[in-house]
Amino acid sequence: CRTGQVHISIQARHKLGLPMSQDTLPLQAFIELFEPQARDALQQVLEQTRDDGGARLCYFSRLLPGASRPTAYLAHIRRLTDVHGQALEIRGTLQDITSQQHDLEEFKRQSQQMQAVLQCMPQGICVIDDQLRLQLWNDSFLEVVALEREEVYKDAPYEELLRLMGERGEFGKVGELTKEELEQEVIRRRDRALDLDSCRFERPRRRTHLVKS
Repeated sequence: CRTGQVHISIQARHKLGLPMSQDTLPLQAFIELFEPQARDALQQVLEQTRDDGGARLCYFSRLLPGASRPTAYLAHIRRLTDVHGQALEIRGTLQDITSQQHDLEEFKRQSQQMQAVLQCMPQGICVIDDQLRLQLWNDSFLEVVALEREEVYKDAPYEELLRLMGERGEFGKVGELTKEELEQEVIRRRDRALDLDSCRFERPRRRTHLVKS
């Protein structure tokens, strides 16, 4: 901090594609190693850490010599002080997260493709994870279960969706079930889903839908 020099470990030099002899760089030269869109954010994180001492995470990327795509990094940055609380230096550890970022991008791409496929299917389909939370659905699903768009969202609990459906007559005519009976039916259907059980029933509304879960 006081000298304006960045001391770079052997491991960091290797990750950044720097010559092994280059163990220090002026702060500005170090910042300019990274992609232009990340430089201002890195500068801001360093200044904030210097001023308030808070530990921070910073994401940035660098195009290594001979590479066709940037390498992504995650830095853990913190401030070291002397016994009087004066800043001595800012220390950071560097992690190459290119592989994890690629996996995340691939997952997002596949999710978008899956969503596009679902929207083209006439059947009402939803995908619920092992925690019984809604992950994917199509417009036909909303029509089948008679739910509004604003009532359905990612990570919505399956139990909450069942309760909404029950309140609108999914488990019998509206008013036929008491509040306690409705809650019992919600729990029963939730437990069947937890057991990976399957059910099959018909429900008439504007037209008859065969529903399988």
